[in-house]
Amino acid sequence: MKIPRDGFRLLTIQEMEKKAMLWPLINKYELLSKRIKTLKTWIKNDGYDYELKDSVKLMEKDKKDVTKKIIKILSNDAIYREVCRMLGINDSVELAILTVELPLHLPITNLKGLLGYTPDKNKGRYNH
Repeated sequence: MKIPRDGFRLLTIQEMEKKAMLWPLINKYELLSKRIKTLKTWIKNDGYDYELKDSVKLMEKDKKDVTKKIIKILSNDAIYREVCRMLGINDSVELAILTVELPLHLPITNLKGLLGYTPDKNKGRYNH
């Protein structure tokens, strides 16, 4: 189902400024997540530390700081707070990123595909 264009309100300047502040933080968070995962895989597969564990700890500290900044910026966002309340989650950075970057102008079937919901042969129901 597609929602008509007049069903959406225009973004305010404050919302655009908030997104402009969040994009570099989100990119840094995603980059740190990928690098931490890669380093942990190297340590696990090689069996040698090469003093990478210290680097991983420093990266995890940076990732935690970025997480706090993202959540602080979005803490007053009505959509983020409502989704947290509905799902029963307290301060999730993944949820914060999803509420900022999810392209809500797309049809619902495309959104389900982006979120990982794929049609199952289970009478048309979706399975994540």
